[in-house]
Amino acid sequence: MCFNPFTTSFEDLIKNANFKYIFLSYNNEGIISEDDIKNIMSKYGTYDLKTKDYQRFKADKIENRNHKADLTDEYLHILQKDGF
Repeated sequence: MCFNPFTTSFEDLIKNANFKYIFLSYNNEGIISEDDIKNIMSKYGTYDLKTKDYQRFKADKIENRNHKADLTDEYLHILQKDGF
């Protein structure tokens, strides 16, 4: 796992969340990698991942496009926390 200040905050959030289930919808254009999310959530219970490709929403003009891909990968990270 590479150091990213957001991963530290995310891990604190998951560790201290007082819920049996945590669902996180996230995509491949986010600031925390899929692997980092998986590694963090897996520490605290039973982890699962569902994925789906979606057509990217394109509000920008083609010539100014930051993201060139037509599709984005949507992830649904699922955690059943231990201790409940």
